[in-house]
Amino acid sequence: MKPIRIFSSLILLVAFLLAACSGNSTPAPSPTMVLTPSAQPSMTPGLLPTRSSQTPTPAPSQGVKPESLKGIHITIWHPWIGETAALIANLASEYNDLNIWGIQIEARGFGGTGELFNQVNASLKEKKGPNLILTTPEQVNYWREKSQQILDLNDYVHHPDWGIPAQEILDFIPGFWESDQVNGERFGIPALRSVQVLFYNETWAKELGYANPPVTFSDFKTQACTAAKANQKLESKEMRGTGGWIIKMDPMSSLAWMAAFGGFPQSSKANEYHFDSAANIEAFTFLRSLYDEGCAWVSRVATPYEYFSSRMALFYSGTSTDLPIQVNAQGRLNSPDRWTVIPYPTVLGKPITLVSGYTYSIFRSTPEEQLAAWLFIRWMILSEQQTRLALSASMIPVSKTALGELKAVSVNFPQQAKTYDLATETIAAPGGASWRSIRRVVEDFTWSVFQSYTKPEDIPALIKNLDETAKDLAGKSTR
Repeated sequence: MKPIRIFSSLILLVAFLLAACSGNSTPAPSPTMVLTPSAQPSMTPGLLPTRSSQTPTPAPSQGVKPESLKGIHITIWHPWIGETAALIANLASEYNDLNIWGIQIEARGFGGTGELFNQVNASLKEKKGPNLILTTPEQVNYWREKSQQILDLNDYVHHPDWGIPAQEILDFIPGFWESDQVNGERFGIPALRSVQVLFYNETWAKELGYANPPVTFSDFKTQACTAAKANQKLESKEMRGTGGWIIKMDPMSSLAWMAAFGGFPQSSKANEYHFDSAANIEAFTFLRSLYDEGCAWVSRVATPYEYFSSRMALFYSGTSTDLPIQVNAQGRLNSPDRWTVIPYPTVLGKPITLVSGYTYSIFRSTPEEQLAAWLFIRWMILSEQQTRLALSASMIPVSKTALGELKAVSVNFPQQAKTYDLATETIAAPGGASWRSIRRVVEDFTWSVFQSYTKPEDIPALIKNLDETAKDLAGKSTR
């Protein structure tokens, strides 16, 4: 990656952060790879000579003629609007000018994964869908299972000419690379990831007598309860009943706590879940005890940013995508507190971080369109494109090289640097088609745990019901 490009991206990020802090104001078998580049100019992937300077003249091979790629039009759909959507459009435009085949990429954003999912479903019925998708693995697997419209990319990945060289595959962070396949079928190529973390007010913790973030569950509870007791003594009635951990019922937060206690529910098979375990019972019994003792509370507002900036929470559960929003809240409320992100406590000896994110996948179409879509993916996963996209989306790149580049230039943003540090020892969030339904059941279960009528002794039965419901839904998704 050119250092000037990284530096330019960071200048924009610096400007944003400084402004925020000053208070100024989301079937058929796959065709065999058929194009060989034996007679093309020597080049590195993605660093392509312009069409004006060199013209490729490879021989036709196995049905796809090189000239058939010239001017071919490919669409990529993704869930972003705003800055990140503009960047993807710019990247597509750059590729259109760079690639020697004359491939033309058109990018379209939908302002969220939900709307993207609905639009893709409608387009598949009309046979007017995109060639290429950038979305969550569970959505991709839904289309893979329900309509058989997602390509197995193994032939593309391992093709001797157009594939990904072994050293580049090894450069992917292992957990990220391994998560985009099911039973040996590669349904996607990792694009971006985010990590589940706890936001932690270091300044306030030190005033409460704690020099270091909590490492064990006992430490976490002690600090949360101390913060809650401190707010209980304040004159402001609004502050009473706050101060510890803001309860988050989001399914990813619940999975992060399960993973922290060693009870992550997913097996090696994408659609198998095992929630009914002693570890998961312990996890939610612990969280319920925080609530019962006044050390965790349910907020009235869905977002935690201003609560955290106002010292109404010592901790909250979030992801790397929350970083710029929290920076903005700190500045808007003129909070002088230093804060950071930390891993969840663990019984496993070292933090294990839950990750989720986005993947590139290709819909079935003509062999020429599929190959053109693949060539664009090959360019997008180069470290320069990874770092630019990760910076814009406040997410984590998927290769060690790109991660190292961002870590090297993020010294002035310690919270962001911390998320990069936590990206190596990870557990992938569920990516099977059934997770689209099961995540709602996990959220309902978590809501039930914190209801006033629920008692700690009810938790094993609630988890058993969650387990049975999840297995039923998973079974239906595979039939």
